Amino acid sequence: MTKVLLDTDIIVDFLRNGLDASNVFIDIKSKNVQAFVSVITTFELYNGVLLSNNPKQKLDELAVMLQQIEIIQFDNTQSYIASKIYSYLVKKGLKIEMRDILISACAISKNIKIITNNKKHFTRIPELQFY
Repeated sequence: MTKVLLDTDIIVDFLRNGLDASNVFIDIKSKNVQAFVSVITTFELYNGVLLSNNPKQKLDELAVMLQQIEIIQFDNTQSYIASKIYSYLVKKGLKIEMRDILISACAISKNIKIITNNKKHFTRIPELQFY
């Protein structure tokens, strides 16, 4: 079974009924793919939901979504990997959001491919694999 880590933008697109993200979920179900999200992604999602115009409804929708996906917790191994990524990027003069570095560390630590619409930033991380 192939394992994939869904970036925050994929879940946001799906919750907003985005066509691209819907295709990703159809692909996941039809190809025996196991989907994961990072706890960093859940943090970003909860922030968006709580700042929305209808947080109660959005929290319910998010809860349904998260029940179907395993959440990868952030641990010391991922902290070290994230630090290596960060130092590599700083030395190269490259910048990306710290949350993206933390999400990448989760994928790398579990040897899971990432699905994202934000490849521009993520491709700066050499060990990261894409689905």
